[in-house]
Amino acid sequence: MRSIIPAGMTIRGKIEGSEELTVAGTVDGEVHLRGTLRLLEGGRLRGQVTVWEAVIAGRTEGTVMASDRAEVLATAQVEGEIRARRLTIVEGALVNGRMVAGPADAGLSKLQLIEEAVRWEEARRLPLDEGGGAG
Repeated sequence: MRSIIPAGMTIRGKIEGSEELTVAGTVDGEVHLRGTLRLLEGGRLRGQVTVWEAVIAGRTEGTVMASDRAEVLATAQVEGEIRARRLTIVEGALVNGRMVAGPADAGLSKLQLIEEAVRWEEARRLPLDEGGGAG
């Protein structure tokens, strides 16, 4: 199942789920997915993002944490931080911030490790309704 936030639409607040989310519009707030986030060219994310996989072609401001993989495409503009076990940055992407690839504990203080573990645990425990979506 897929959800789409179309161009011209702005969502403010917290988005939670377990499937794929495609963003062509704007999201201001938190995104927690057990699935894939696709930020299209022209799309914008501002805030804290915790996902299984992220494919970024638009603009992000904040922190994106992908437990598996993050791909920053040539049209992307990143202001902030991206953390992923596997990270790809395509030539042409504009990046102003910190990119971290590898195990979740790479380069973190003990406090940061605890905070990150809490965020992942919260994302893992997201309620699901009977249809498989966020509750």
